[in-house]
Amino acid sequence: MTTTNPETLKLDTGTASIRLTGISLVAARVVWVVLMLMGAMAAAASLPELFAQQITSVDPAQPADILHLTPDILLLLETLGISRTAFGVVSVGAFAILAAVSVASAVFIFTQRSDYPVALIVSLWAGLFGMLIFASNSGAVFVQPYVPPPVTVFITWLAWSLLHVAFLIFPDGRMVPRWGWVIIIYAAGFSALWSFIPLEAALHPTNWDPLVYLLTSAGQWLLPTSMVLYRYLRVASPMQRQQIKWVAYAAGVIMFVFTATLPPLTLLRLAGVGGMGFAVVELLAGLLVVLSLNLLPLALAFSVMQSRLWDVDFVINRSLVYGGVTLMVIAVLGGGFALTRALLQALLGSEMVGVAVALPAIVATALFNPVRRWLRHIVDERLYGIGINYTPGRQQPLPEIGASSLTTATGTYGGLSLIGRGGMGEVYRAQHPKRAETVAIKLMPPAIAADPDFTARFAREARTVGALSHPNIVQLIDYGVSDDTPYMVMEYIDGPGLDELLKGGGPLPLEQAHRVLSGVAAALDYAHGQGIVHRDVKPSNIMLATDERPVLMDFGIARMAEGTRLTGSGTLGTFQYISPEQIREARLVDARADIYSLGVV
Repeated sequence: MTTTNPETLKLDTGTASIRLTGISLVAARVVWVVLMLMGAMAAAASLPELFAQQITSVDPAQPADILHLTPDILLLLETLGISRTAFGVVSVGAFAILAAVSVASAVFIFTQRSDYPVALIVSLWAGLFGMLIFASNSGAVFVQPYVPPPVTVFITWLAWSLLHVAFLIFPDGRMVPRWGWVIIIYAAGFSALWSFIPLEAALHPTNWDPLVYLLTSAGQWLLPTSMVLYRYLRVASPMQRQQIKWVAYAAGVIMFVFTATLPPLTLLRLAGVGGMGFAVVELLAGLLVVLSLNLLPLALAFSVMQSRLWDVDFVINRSLVYGGVTLMVIAVLGGGFALTRALLQALLGSEMVGVAVALPAIVATALFNPVRRWLRHIVDERLYGIGINYTPGRQQPLPEIGASSLTTATGTYGGLSLIGRGGMGEVYRAQHPKRAETVAIKLMPPAIAADPDFTARFAREARTVGALSHPNIVQLIDYGVSDDTPYMVMEYIDGPGLDELLKGGGPLPLEQAHRVLSGVAAALDYAHGQGIVHRDVKPSNIMLATDERPVLMDFGIARMAEGTRLTGSGTLGTFQYISPEQIREARLVDARADIYSLGVV
């Protein structure tokens, strides 16, 4: 019987449960198109002013802005023989790319989900976002004596107001909390004062008491942000949390880039730092800021369309790790260069710039991998609860057993021939003492038999597995401990492992893959019906008998290894195949963990 998660069914029908139909849908689409056209008009009207501003040199004491023509950049352009016009075309082009990405994301969402109000609002804001950045960066809204066209003023107000609406209804279209309309009215009113009131008027926010202005402007961001956090922690479903994460990730990257570039550049410029090298840094920082802004409309598209939602955790994880490593490299290179140059000047009377650059570079290179591993461990363990040791070879090798015979209560198995060796010991081919058949014997290291917990677990799991009887599950014939060596006697499968088959010939033909997976699925279905979870489904645990019958091996082995040094990573199962919940807490997983692993296979 096929089952489906009800929550997934609801979410797969759209981002929200509220849908538009009939005349309301047509009207909403018309309004969306009209407002987007108005946004395009605002951007187009601002283009001449933007271009003129980008080719006009600014005061060095002015705060750092995005791709503005500073005296240092102007000197660099003159040295390279690049005209102001060419610089203006490139800088305006960067903003045009942002506008294009925003509009493309908005149109994509609109064409796919325009019958959902939340998708309409989010896509409209995404489109206006790029055009607003394009327009406002020209100074068309905030800089006198230029008087912006009315359409620009209106679109500016609308975009800022829609941002707060999106904050409070994303991702399912429901207002959280219900009194969120108060926040929207507050934010829309503040934005109206900023957009429609002349700069010289006393009512304009910039002319308020500084403390009042600071508290008022901070409130319009802190209130909706806290409501998003409340929704994430208390209201959102698991899938809705992933949607929120995509947008939060993009916003976090943008805030980090802005904070790491514009304020430091302003402080350095005010401190008198300059030159062509500094100009290159300013240009690269400006391009980085514009590129980072593209993340927000793209994240909204991923989120609203519910595309690759579960990839966001990996993206956040690796961004934190490599972002931290990058900061380390920058700190070592910058700080090391300044310190080394000062020391060389003090000791030798010469800055020796080449040496001052080379030494920090060597240190940064040497620290890169250790810092990366340390940060990955911190992020995985502290933020994601993953206690995985990724370093290969950290697990101590098991001692070789090298048995030639095995004496049990059943009799003596002679002529043992080693056919495999793995993390749980050695596997031999032998002849059954009383049956005319070949068997496989798994011998485990004697050292682990001294662990009373393992001995009890071994006997319990072996009894459970021995009761299984299915054509696609390897049959356990006998088990016990002989001369302090735990052993398991199983039927011998005369055929290759699925891992060998895949390595030798690549992906299987569809018919053969269907036959193999059907058999393994049947084995798991039977075992799950008996209350048994495999925990380590992977190609090397799937053997193909001579009749191409797939046989699932090693039931119960993962449970037997629990708590011993055989699980060197600290996790039961094989990392490439196990489910996220098995990484977090292997002891608490159920049949769904095996289904996940089978899906990976």
